Amino acid sequence: MPEVTWYKDCIAIQNNPDYQTTFDQGICTLTIEETFTEDSAKFICKAVNAAGTAETNATLSVKEPEAEEQLSPPVFTKRLESSISREGSTFQMECKVEGNPLPTVQWFKNDVCIDNSPDYVITYNNGEAVLRLEEVFLEDQAEYCCKAANQLGTDLCSAKLTVEPLEPTEAPSFVTPLSNVMARAGQKIKLECEVTGLPTPELNWSHNGKLMQETHDIKMQYDDNKATLVVNEAFPKDAGVYVVSAKNIAGEATSSCNVSVKGRLPTETSDSEVASDMEPIKPAIQLPLKDISVFEGKRVRLDCIIIGQPEPEELLSHRGLGVRMQREGCGLYRCIARRQLC
Repeated sequence: MPEVTWYKDCIAIQNNPDYQTTFDQGICTLTIEETFTEDSAKFICKAVNAAGTAETNATLSVKEPEAEEQLSPPVFTKRLESSISREGSTFQMECKVEGNPLPTVQWFKNDVCIDNSPDYVITYNNGEAVLRLEEVFLEDQAEYCCKAANQLGTDLCSAKLTVEPLEPTEAPSFVTPLSNVMARAGQKIKLECEVTGLPTPELNWSHNGKLMQETHDIKMQYDDNKATLVVNEAFPKDAGVYVVSAKNIAGEATSSCNVSVKGRLPTETSDSEVASDMEPIKPAIQLPLKDISVFEGKRVRLDCIIIGQPEPEELLSHRGLGVRMQREGCGLYRCIARRQLC
């Protein structure tokens, strides 16, 4: 019988209590009762007798055991939160759940499952669940619930969505527009109009095209749909065209009027002296005449707004005639403005 010797990485392992070897009827066996990673090596079995030697080898690889997978029921680590959203806006609510195996989720609106509803966009990725509404309606106000489940159990979280109705809108409209005003020098100028709109419009006043700001002498007020502009003391420079514009998200509207300032200033300076100190302005039509049709015998009024410095003289002509409206009063009317050069 040959003599059999076992080697581990070329080192004989006889008399090593960690390894048991047997040789029975030509079968050589090496047994390791409990393997460790340090048992990884190249093992050689070598047989020797008078006729010669023979050997065989093999490599043993010992791997560390994988940790046992810990199973756990669903638990929401981020819960839904009650929210307020405005009608017509987009909205989403989200939560996060953990568990092993990864739980499945379902969404409910007032205890009714909405997983297959086309009104919602539902996503679920690595435990993050999102419910999205592309456009919020009043009927979306409800209690929403997310339910997570696996074979070890279930967990729930819920929240309430409150929907604020969209406020109605209405473009600004002048119920009572501005009226032309004539003031004496030194007197107060007061312009009034009534304007409505939703939401409440923002008002801006301008004088001869220049935006006005409130000062010690100029007061602006807008309360209960009534807009007022007050110039505490009128001067010739305050004459001209005043425009108030009202604007909100629904639209914009304007109203205008002409203000004339007559008479002497509170000082002894004459009108001609004041006019001579001011730069002449060529007459200009701010609001032109408009075509109009009326029944014979009815009263008719033609309005236009003219500015200039000195104040222009206005002439209205129609063949040089016309007080009452008759058929022969039909035709072209012309408003002429002229100023004195000296």
